[in-house]
Amino acid sequence: MSLMFAATYAQQRIIGGNNTTIDQNPWQISMRGSGTYHILAARNQHICGGSILTPEWILTAAHCITNFNTGNVIGVNEITISAGITQRNDLITGQYRNVAQIIRHPNYNPATQENDVALIRITAPLNYNNDVLPIQLTDSAFDALPGGMARVTGWGNTLDGTATTPSNILQTLDMPIISNNSANNLNTGNVTVSNNMFALRLVNSGVSRGDSGGPATVLKSSQRFLTGCSSWGESPKDNKPTIYTRLFNYRGWISNNLQLPDITGNNLVCNTNSTYTLQNGTGNITWTASGNIQIVSQNNTSAIIRASNASTSGSGWLRATSNNGSTFTERLNVNQVEGQTPMSISIYSSSSNYIDVTINGGSGNSPYDWYVNNSFSRTTTGRTTTFYYTENSIRIEVRNQNTCGTGQVSAFFTGPIPGRYGYYRISPNPASTTITISKESATFGDFKSAEIGNSDVFGYQLIDLNNIEVMNGKGTFNNEKFDLDITALKKGLYILEIVSDKIKETHKIIKE
Repeated sequence: MSLMFAATYAQQRIIGGNNTTIDQNPWQISMRGSGTYHILAARNQHICGGSILTPEWILTAAHCITNFNTGNVIGVNEITISAGITQRNDLITGQYRNVAQIIRHPNYNPATQENDVALIRITAPLNYNNDVLPIQLTDSAFDALPGGMARVTGWGNTLDGTATTPSNILQTLDMPIISNNSANNLNTGNVTVSNNMFALRLVNSGVSRGDSGGPATVLKSSQRFLTGCSSWGESPKDNKPTIYTRLFNYRGWISNNLQLPDITGNNLVCNTNSTYTLQNGTGNITWTASGNIQIVSQNNTSAIIRASNASTSGSGWLRATSNNGSTFTERLNVNQVEGQTPMSISIYSSSSNYIDVTINGGSGNSPYDWYVNNSFSRTTTGRTTTFYYTENSIRIEVRNQNTCGTGQVSAFFTGPIPGRYGYYRISPNPASTTITISKESATFGDFKSAEIGNSDVFGYQLIDLNNIEVMNGKGTFNNEKFDLDITALKKGLYILEIVSDKIKETHKIIKE
């Protein structure tokens, strides 16, 4: 994106934010013009924001380093980097660096704002302290899901509009993440919010003119992760969505250009020892972990860990903290796979004689052992199965091993069968000449046949798939049974509706 385009769409200032300090957001930097070189800014004038990834590398937006006249990447002598400052005009207390290299994403498109991300290498490493620290790049697509909250920071305009009303104090604002569909519906449609972007929106607040390239962070596992850099937004800025580049989609490109600190090891932690190693870390390292993970031993580069016990499961984390203040966290899964939810059973289809059952969540491991009314029924390798079962209520249990094979997990379904009201039974089904409607004499669960009512008279109606009635009438039970002649019906599927003095229920029947 060109800087001329940026004047309309790019993000520059935060509206409705609150004062903050750099030690609360020590990864935030200010990109500034250097003398007369930059086409937009005079010497030391703030242009864009950015985030510290390593002592030598800064992440920002591609449009921040693009010359709007030529469309080319600006020269390294056109900008400088200021780190460790709370006040925008601070030229003394921070760390100030010249630029050695600028890498713009090769597929950056200023018209669509696709791939609006860039990397800047500075001439000398930053010295980490409380005010200058890196932020860990997101490692999960779940970090930018709608419904979550992201924190944005930057200097500048606190009012919407074309007037320049910058804040000299660093601003912060927590904003809800909304769906891309919602953002596109709120916008004019001139630029589409694509899958390489995510959107934030808070009425009467927002990121506005001047802090493109600045960070959006989320709090996960007691640590902030960098999920986005400020890209574009329509006006009015305090009402329209704020759009950020979805950085999870660019982890590969970023890693191809620089060495990010990383903790390597298996994503799954079981009740056996596993080694995890910090790559590209600096300083003296101390290892900590979530409560469901036990650290067996550690040194300056690695840690040996295991699940705290065989039955614990859920999400966990392992963190490497340097004496220079930088932290890097590996989010792990303890005795279960990523995104796994507790195992459950649901009945997704039922007829008079059969029920179709599926397993939700769980480890995904097979085999599965099925029990019906406390008796073993079968073993399957898949998550779905079908039972021949004509009663009203049922107790189904499924058992299998957790992901690590260290403990058995179970799930239950107990109660009435959905879609089968259970007061009447239809047999045979399918049928060619006659179906028998009988009163259900169930004693399992909470249903009793007496609940049907004392009347032996009921009404019935048969409807075909075109919703055309093909038969209706009244029936009277004889020994709690009624035979219905369907010889004249064409072959196919029909809906039988039965109505008595207390209930109304439907059944699917097949005419052979």
